[in-house]
Amino acid sequence: MFTFAIVRLILVLVALLAGSSVPQAAAQIAPGERTAWPTAGWSTAAPEEQGMDPALLAQVSQRVPAELSLLSAVVVVRGGEIVFEDYYNGQVADEPIHLWSVTKSVTSMAIGMAVDEGLLRLDQTLGELIPERIPAGADPRTASVTVEQLLTMTSGWVWDSPTDFLHLDDAPDWAARTLGLPMACDPGACYAYNSGNAHLLSVILQTVTGQTEADFLQSRLFAPLGIARPTWRQSPQGETAGAFGLELNARAAAKLGYLALNQGVWDGQQIVPAEWIATSTAQHSSGTNADGTNFGNASYGYLWWVTETAGYPAYFALGYGAQVIYVVPGLDLVTVAVIAEPNAELQQDPIPLIEELIVPAALAGPSAASAAEPLVAQVTPAPAASPAAAAAIAAATPITGGGRVFALPTGGG
Repeated sequence: MFTFAIVRLILVLVALLAGSSVPQAAAQIAPGERTAWPTAGWSTAAPEEQGMDPALLAQVSQRVPAELSLLSAVVVVRGGEIVFEDYYNGQVADEPIHLWSVTKSVTSMAIGMAVDEGLLRLDQTLGELIPERIPAGADPRTASVTVEQLLTMTSGWVWDSPTDFLHLDDAPDWAARTLGLPMACDPGACYAYNSGNAHLLSVILQTVTGQTEADFLQSRLFAPLGIARPTWRQSPQGETAGAFGLELNARAAAKLGYLALNQGVWDGQQIVPAEWIATSTAQHSSGTNADGTNFGNASYGYLWWVTETAGYPAYFALGYGAQVIYVVPGLDLVTVAVIAEPNAELQQDPIPLIEELIVPAALAGPSAASAAEPLVAQVTPAPAASPAAAAAIAAATPITGGGRVFALPTGGG
């Protein structure tokens, strides 16, 4: 039988014969083998103790003034410890930052929990779940939009991304504003980044649980991770803002990335289903709007952006300004880079800093935990998308080559 063990052996031999065409780095530690759980606070380590190149990490803060003048914080976690941390522009470690559309990825976790608890299904429609919220005169297809299509941004509504946040913030009822939009295509047939989708998921969650998203997550997510109840913006109707408005400091944001890195496990407890983490960080739609803009230069999962770096699968939460929680499971690496005070006229992108310095620093040497262990995790097939998601990928605007396009929607992120 052609087993995974044989595949692993072949990859190791190929790497040795080819001068290591497979990157040599620390294989991801299984959650059950972790000893570092920062519930009560992060421990720190010298970069070299976790197999990272300190010289490359030192260049991060050297590049920030010229390239990311608005940046507030960078936190790098490897092996469950902070190996690099720096703050800029007066930011201090325990000061919360409005995470803008990074919030969407937290909403994805909340929906995964609700699905796991049997409170919700991905194929349920708006007509089944919140029919009373659909305005009179809405496109008849609105009622057929599914939970999964909201997660993948393939609901089909016409949406002007450059004024994304204003579509909601200027409306007296955020849900009605979204549900009353005309359709650009049939649900599932095209991608359009739309913060209204994520807010509707919060509305649905409140409908099926009887709790706001913030209340639902307090005992299930924040408390187990040792995060004090955060400030989280609400709609005029008192619903938690599903698309933006969550405030956490950079270290707390890193806990969310570390939870995802560990397949939803935290210190022996399955907080978010492992299957949900895998599925939500796999491609389900193109991530490219009809006008060609692609905010993350990546494909889209369930409210997570999906990419690869240096040949390793990666995914990230992305917010206005820009803000990222960037996770590379195969390198056991989480990076948070956030801007506290975005400037609509000066959009900045920390991802090149991560991909050009932090990821190479992790590639510089194996960690002490698994020295000389070649990474083979990237050969594991990604979870298959559902038929509806596969159709959305085929129909949505394809990802194009070329340089990074980073035109974040004003205010929405």
